[in-house]
Amino acid sequence: MSEKPFILSCESTVDLPYAELQARGISVIFYSYTVDGKEYEDDMSRDPEAMPRFYRMLADGKLPKTSQIGKEQYREYLEALLQEGDVLHIAFGSGMTPSVNNAMAAAEELRLQYPDRKIAVLDSL
Repeated sequence: MSEKPFILSCESTVDLPYAELQARGISVIFYSYTVDGKEYEDDMSRDPEAMPRFYRMLADGKLPKTSQIGKEQYREYLEALLQEGDVLHIAFGSGMTPSVNNAMAAAEELRLQYPDRKIAVLDSL
């Protein structure tokens, strides 16, 4: 088996089922949301009860709050990938969230730490 030329990575906002990404060997970092102080990870159709539960919360008048993925979360995620090879990460578009800036900042730090690896963060905007 030959080594992949790079590791393809994206975010849970990619609009594809997790099973499809898993079948293609694409790594994913997950966004999360909070309802009533409890944090939930973006499920991407992994749990058949997740979407009905989410829509029940909405029907009950509970509004989810989302936040961007932080630089440290990106750093940990991307560093684990870099230990396996070069990385191409497609980030959720800057037109929707400033998270892409955190991904780019984490990648810049990691370039210094892993000078023999390549890491590119692409803004999907």
